[in-house]
Amino acid sequence: MAADVELGGLNRARPARCLRDIPVPMQEIPLWADYFWPAGFREGVVLGLFTADDRYLGLLGLQTDTTAHPTDEARDLIGALGPTLAAALDPTRAVAAAARAVRGAHGGGEPPHFLRAAIVISDAGDRRGLTLTELEVLGMLLTEWPDERIAAALGASGSELAGHIERAEVKLATSTRGVALVRALNQGLYIPPGLAVPA
Repeated sequence: MAADVELGGLNRARPARCLRDIPVPMQEIPLWADYFWPAGFREGVVLGLFTADDRYLGLLGLQTDTTAHPTDEARDLIGALGPTLAAALDPTRAVAAAARAVRGAHGGGEPPHFLRAAIVISDAGDRRGLTLTELEVLGMLLTEWPDERIAAALGASGSELAGHIERAEVKLATSTRGVALVRALNQGLYIPPGLAVPA
């Protein structure tokens, strides 16, 4: 499929294209000749998805069983939706927003296509007296782990976990879990699950 995309220039072209618009004969595109045509598809539209900063995310492909559709108008409408679709599907959007929330962040990493996490780098700063366990608990809470799962991961009882959370709230100058989590996220005062280094 990657070879077909390259052959048709679909990873470079911005407007949506129907099969009839591609400058290569359909018989020379193995995906169409070997799979789509025998399956009964006769036309289709392909749209390269690009982010506002010009990163190529992939393709949106729609096939029809008649050469009458999609019409040129439908193709152009699908093309006009491209930037909106790319913005909605961009896997780095949520991660970048979270990274911007960390004060003093000046670097990070975002692996393409298989994004699972981002590492945001900032100066160490003041940990506000939070212990390693409290930073881990805050990270698990920010990842929306339920209390039972956190307690099991720590090998702690429910009351021991409640104590860790209460102490973290005090150190973050609040008595509310939600406010503590916002402050922890904003100040980078948490360790995501699985990233803690044993003391």
